[in-house]
Amino acid sequence: MVILGISGGFNHDSAACLIVDGKLMAMAEEERFLRSKKAFNAIPTESSTFCLNSANISPEEVDYIAVSWDPSLFKKEFYNDGFIENFKNHKYFEGRFKTTPVEYIPHHIAHAASSYFISGLDEAVVLVIDGHGENVSTSLGYCKGNDIHFDVEYPISHSLGHFYENVCEFIGLGRHSTGKMMGLAPYGKDRGYFDDIIEISNGGYRFKIGNELNPPNSFTELNPEWWKILYSKFGSVINEKYVWDVDNFRTFNSLDNILDCSDIAASAQSVLERAVLDLISHAFSKYNTRNLVMAGGVALNCSMNGKIVSKLNPDKFFVCPAAGDAGGALGAAAYLVNKKIDDFTPYLGPKYDNDQIKRMLDKYGIKYRVSAKVSDDAAVFFEQKKVIGVLQGAMEIGPRALGHRSILALPVDNEMRNRVNIIKSRELWRPLSPSMINDNVDDVFDYRIDSQYMLEAHSVSEQARNKMPGVVHVDNSCRPQIVYKNNNDYFYDILKEVYKRTGIPSVLNTSFNNASEPIVLSIQDSLRTFYSTGLDALIVEEFIIEKK
Repeated sequence: MVILGISGGFNHDSAACLIVDGKLMAMAEEERFLRSKKAFNAIPTESSTFCLNSANISPEEVDYIAVSWDPSLFKKEFYNDGFIENFKNHKYFEGRFKTTPVEYIPHHIAHAASSYFISGLDEAVVLVIDGHGENVSTSLGYCKGNDIHFDVEYPISHSLGHFYENVCEFIGLGRHSTGKMMGLAPYGKDRGYFDDIIEISNGGYRFKIGNELNPPNSFTELNPEWWKILYSKFGSVINEKYVWDVDNFRTFNSLDNILDCSDIAASAQSVLERAVLDLISHAFSKYNTRNLVMAGGVALNCSMNGKIVSKLNPDKFFVCPAAGDAGGALGAAAYLVNKKIDDFTPYLGPKYDNDQIKRMLDKYGIKYRVSAKVSDDAAVFFEQKKVIGVLQGAMEIGPRALGHRSILALPVDNEMRNRVNIIKSRELWRPLSPSMINDNVDDVFDYRIDSQYMLEAHSVSEQARNKMPGVVHVDNSCRPQIVYKNNNDYFYDILKEVYKRTGIPSVLNTSFNNASEPIVLSIQDSLRTFYSTGLDALIVEEFIIEKK
């Protein structure tokens, strides 16, 4: 059975995933190929072609196309009516998908499957939170065996995702920059700004917004209601200034005194956390299990996830690394297969062998040397306080770099954090994350954690704060990646050697890209980013390139 899963019908986050006879073969996000963040208004043709070619599968051999939404449940305001037709009839496929059956999976079911079917769990509470799916924004239920069942669904008018996105846009960070607001919140204090418009009790919540008898039940109806509330509370706090950036040859949004908005961000973060913790706490009692899986774009909120772990202490907690809409491609395909996926890895994208790399570097006249031992050379760079880009193995899925498409540095001080932020054209107040081998977890945290995908924020021990300040946020937290040798030996060896030579238990790890671009995919992408930024060295598998 060959299943091609696709996402993108909400006009963003197109992706493709291929499952063959129950085995997850490949997955990639369309943005990486198009070099345009979130791949707005794109259909997943490049990512689908990659997935099929990587497994030597032709379009005729695909038994089903699984789609991560159900158009019969839509109000049509967002859904791209021609999405499937345009996909099936695209010139890449030469009409060979015309008779392939299409299975539409409800959006939140696809989200739930994207985490549950790869979690390794046999039962769990499942919570999906995003802007909205078809007509729902939050879904809560129970998974057991191969079944996923929702008992509680919240309409669009009670969307935690749209609440958070609207606040984020209102303070000037942009609607699709909720990760920035999560990073801004620890600078501020919860002033209870939104406590009067939300009720949280007995395992549920509701927003008091719009006309209760005729509540806003679509994106276009809901957002103006939020902006009425925000303007009434704060007036106009948007402090955008559009500036021509000579160095990067683009116009960008420069925020003036964004820290002045940190209390608003902290108050919004608090509402989100309190609502979600209440939902989960009651669900643990209702379903008699303390396993939890989550998905949807809101499940990428690391601060919230850290609170779930520290305050509710679930037995097992799992979030798909591609928890946003791109992960719907994985979830739709997995749900249709209706079989657990064993030995999940996030490294499912394009990769290059040494012959390909050498041929490409020679083609462009790039000077390089071949490393006898990459971990040794990388450790020397870190000892020299250099910042390096790394491209190795198959590209990871999701928005967090996990060592295969990463920018790395030694987090010995805040100056290094600032330097990396400058290299990436990011705001200096934004935090960066550590990667560490599993043996070093006890050197960094006062309690045992297993966060492999940078999706949980945890408090750093006082001793570790002094060793790795470049990855410790203002609230003394970090969002770590724990690396095991059996699933990432190349990166593991680098981290182990760095610790051996420097005594620093982690390496600063951020996505390999400039601020205006998606994570690099190809050798060409990595070279372009390397030479157009302040990176000191580039490692592509065993090939090392330095700026002289």
